[in-house]
Amino acid sequence: MVLLPVRLWARSGEADLISGETMTSTRIALGVWIGASMLIGLKGAAMAAAPPCGWSSVGGGLNGSVFAMEVFDDGTGPALFVGGAFTNASGQALYRIGKWNGQSWSSVGGGLTSGTVYSMQVFDDGSGPALFIGGTFVNAGGVLASNIVKWNGSTYSALGQGTSGVVRAMTEYDDDDGPVLIVGGSFINAGGQTVNRIARWNGSAWSALTGPGEIGMNNNVLGLTTYHDGTARRLVACGQFTMAGGLGVNYISEWKNSFWLPLRAGLGALVSDVLVHDDGNGESLYAMGQFVSAPLVDGPIRRVTRWTGSTWAPIGLGVDGTGTSDINSAFSSADGPYAGLYVGGRFTQAGTQPAKNIAHWDGQNWATFGAGVGINSESVEVIGLYDIGYGPTLFAGGNFTMVDGAVASRVAQWRFPREACRADLDENCIADFFDVQAFLNHFSSGSTIADFNSDGLIDFFDIAAFLAAFSACF
Repeated sequence: MVLLPVRLWARSGEADLISGETMTSTRIALGVWIGASMLIGLKGAAMAAAPPCGWSSVGGGLNGSVFAMEVFDDGTGPALFVGGAFTNASGQALYRIGKWNGQSWSSVGGGLTSGTVYSMQVFDDGSGPALFIGGTFVNAGGVLASNIVKWNGSTYSALGQGTSGVVRAMTEYDDDDGPVLIVGGSFINAGGQTVNRIARWNGSAWSALTGPGEIGMNNNVLGLTTYHDGTARRLVACGQFTMAGGLGVNYISEWKNSFWLPLRAGLGALVSDVLVHDDGNGESLYAMGQFVSAPLVDGPIRRVTRWTGSTWAPIGLGVDGTGTSDINSAFSSADGPYAGLYVGGRFTQAGTQPAKNIAHWDGQNWATFGAGVGINSESVEVIGLYDIGYGPTLFAGGNFTMVDGAVASRVAQWRFPREACRADLDENCIADFFDVQAFLNHFSSGSTIADFNSDGLIDFFDIAAFLAAFSACF
């Protein structure tokens, strides 16, 4: 290991605190440029791929709707896998599933010969992490597979006889016998057994979630998650059903001690998604959908709500719009400046703010993303916050053709402004030499913008703070 000497330099014209030499602007600039050059050299590929701030298209977009997204490492590094009803990405054949590595699209084992992908989930069935893909199809990469298939990074494999109908949702759940994959949708049978729209896959066989009551649900399952109720981790399902295990549950139910049980009296209309989110007060279960009320709960609950453990609570004023409004997908992040609950669907208002189909809840207020996503009746079907090489980026997929007034076909990305990258002084969402030059200009002029450690002085410690912030931007 080679250790380089450190000089505690101050501003130009002042003495180095070690050698006593007078520092010039040239020496200061050279030191900062060398430090930044090393960082850029190490992270250059990520910088080259980084899109601009705000909304932009993803690789020219897709020619059909997007319904599912998941980050998976197939052995070549983490990438964003996207599923839906598309067959083409800017002239490249991409059959219903594609891989985006931050720079280009690529096929996933030849894709699916027909149908639509509605759900994806990374799960380890004992043979290593793999991407499980659900929807409505019969063939994946030449492998016969009934509505659900496993991709291990190189080959597809079927899950026994699969399901008799569409797979809409998946989640991992430990039912005390080890982790299993829970699958929900509109199917009646899985692996040849009657399961009624929800089933368990243990890596080798299908089984129903059986208990003293009836098996499964009386209508489609659209979302699945797990949450801790204070005593144990529970499985939660939501969708179009009003009965689960023979009990009235109204669109959402938890699996507890081999029973399907209601969460209070459920919600007032279809529930499309459920997840766990921490708004700063501990983890809670959140539900999203078309509802505007909940039985036994006073006041409106507009399309998004939090389970308190005993009742459903509103999330501010929720989201609203004209005609049919709903939330189709949600995503939770605890990542520093990106923390919050992200929702996407078909709506025009979040809280009191205009919001086109996508919004963010920080625990107290709703926020929007530019002019939003889509025009007219277009919608967002899936969202996620992913880092695939150039910092956390919000991805949205659906049946839209525009974002922020610009063309973006069915998939788009939002890069966050400087709040998440202090060293991005020109606010273009890319940390590069232009930001280094801007910092040097501010440093040389004594501008308070160069006071990166906020101690009221412009000195070497600000150079160190700037380089640290610059590094964190990658």
